[in-house]
Parts: sequence; structure tokens; C-alpha cells
Amino acid sequence: MRRPLVVTGLDIGSSKICAVLAELDAASGSEILGINTVASRGVERGNIVDLNLSVDAISKAINGLAAKTSRKIGNIYVNISGSCIKAEEASGMVSLSMRGREITEGDMRRCVNVASTMHLPFESEIIHKIVRSYSIDDQDDIKNPLGLYGSRLAVKIYVVTASINHIQNMQKAVNNCGYEIKSVVFTGMADWSSLFDRHDQGENIILIDMGSSITETAMFLDGVLTHVEVVPFGVSDIAHPVDADGALSSVTSRVKESMEKFQKQGVKFRSAVVAGGGSLVDGMLEALESRLGVQVVPGAVKSLTGRVSSIEGVTATTAIGLVRFARKDYENRARPRPKGLIKNISTKVVDLFNNYF
Repeated sequence: MRRPLVVTGLDIGSSKICAVLAELDAASGSEILGINTVASRGVERGNIVDLNLSVDAISKAINGLAAKTSRKIGNIYVNISGSCIKAEEASGMVSLSMRGREITEGDMRRCVNVASTMHLPFESEIIHKIVRSYSIDDQDDIKNPLGLYGSRLAVKIYVVTASINHIQNMQKAVNNCGYEIKSVVFTGMADWSSLFDRHDQGENIILIDMGSSITETAMFLDGVLTHVEVVPFGVSDIAHPVDADGALSSVTSRVKESMEKFQKQGVKFRSAVVAGGGSLVDGMLEALESRLGVQVVPGAVKSLTGRVSSIEGVTATTAIGLVRFARKDYENRARPRPKGLIKNISTKVVDLFNNYF
């Protein structure tokens, strides 16, 4: 049995920096060991604009967490936000065998890698490759092709990218605090991990993270990220939630436009869930609901366990989601692998043979 792993979720926002320490266990899930939140400095609209100020704030958040929990900080997962976040659909196909053969995990990885070989701008880097569906020969909408037979395997994915410079600035800020980033995660993916569970996997949901100076909308169809919208306006830009001519109107018009594209394809959204500081503003949910024409509810972290209150769950939604996202990596590494040197070698030889013959 694998030993529990301690991970850190670090939400670097424009108004606050929140650090969460959690212990991951393959059997029992994740348990919150502690939360520490400090005022943010040197960060505007998701971007680091003053390295020294941001390092000071991040240090206070992480070191304060270490003092609260008396645990060593490591395995840091950081969210990434801002207008540099882009997303687009991509597809790829690999040939398997003229007569067909059984599909392996290696085939699936190779197919996704082919699909993600995109002509990206030089300054962009892929942070997520999200599988929408597979196809085997002429059969579409395959959820899991592993073990099935076919001659061709194709995949549709949704690729989320971010500015390399933005990522490097975040890495430098954390490095200057004496720590290293293990992984960078889009805020919408972190929020989804925090606010939803397996019962929501088949739902069409709009997730709106309304922070101090930026609003990020992530649309999930059947529980899979399908659309990303980033607007450089947040709670601090909205004078009043019923101001039809202000920043709120700019936010909702962009979201509404994206919604209508899907609705024309027959998509019906169950609800819009609001995370971030916007969920705490009086009248905000009602204003959003009247403009979007869909039920709007505040986000609530699912299955909170450990040293965390329900209030902390609201303010630390993204940071908690980061450690839950980290759990997926932990579970993947904890999956049983073929035992024995001969078994491992034979598996690699089969994959190599399948790739070229």
C-alpha cells in the first residue's frame, strides 16, 4: 500500500493568496490539514506585476501554512488565470493494423499526443489535454476504447494553453520563496474538482469564477470541459450588481453569447454555479440569473473533511480544488502496474511493435 502523500494547493489571486495543505490517501481520499489566507500583493488580473511584492505575499501564505500545520510544504499545485488562457478543439488519428487489433493504453496516449501536436504560438504552452471522445474506425462517441478492436483510432480533445512567460513568472515567484511548483492547473479545472463530484459527471454546467479583477467561465458538457471564456473584469470593477451599463454587463454578454452557441446545438444547461468573491456579493446571483436566463447558484465545496470550516471552504474553493486535482495524479501513479521485469519488457515490446507494424 502506498504511503499517504502531502500536497499543497496554492491559489494566487489578485485580492488574496490562499494555501491549503492536504494529505492524500488512495483509500480514504483527501483530508485538509490546514488553510492559510493572506492579502495578495503584486498580482493584478491574474498576472504577476511586481515580483518582490508577490514573493513577499506568497511567502507569508506558505510559511504561515507550515507554521499552522507543523508539516513540511511540498508538491505545490498552483492555479493559473488571466487573459493569456486560451482553449481550442483538436483531433488526431493513428493507424493500428489493417486487419485490426486490440487497443492499448499506449495507442490512446499516442493518439492524444498526435491530436495535441498543434501549431501553437511560440509564446504558448499546453497545460491541459482534455479528451472529449474517441472513434474506432467508423464508430464515433467511444468513451473508453481500451481493449476494443479496431484498425484506426481517432480522438477529439480540448486543449487549454497559457503564456509561457506567465507560467515562468509564477515559477520564479514561488522559487524565490524557496519552493518549487509541481504542476500548473487552470482555475476552472481546479474549481470543478472542488465543487462537483461523480454525480455531476453527466451534467451540462456553467462554472463562473468571479474574482476581484477577473472573471473566468468554464462550460462543462457531460462533465467534460468544453469552453473557456476569460473576461478582464471582476467584483472590484462592478460598481453595483444591477448596473446594466457597467462591467457586469460586459461579463454576462460574453457568457450569454457562448451559451447561445451551444443552445443552438440543442444543449440545455442545468445551472450556472458561481465561485470566487462574486458569490458573496449581495444581489450578484440574482443579477446573473436575470441576464443569463438560467438558474444561478453559489458554489459549495463537496465532501469537506479535515481541519476546515464551511466558511473557509467558500474562500478556499480553488486551493481545495488544486489538492483534489493533485489526487488524480496520485491515483494514477497508485494504479497497479504489471509485475516483473519480463512482463514490463514484453508490454513495451508489444506497444513498440504495434506502433510500427
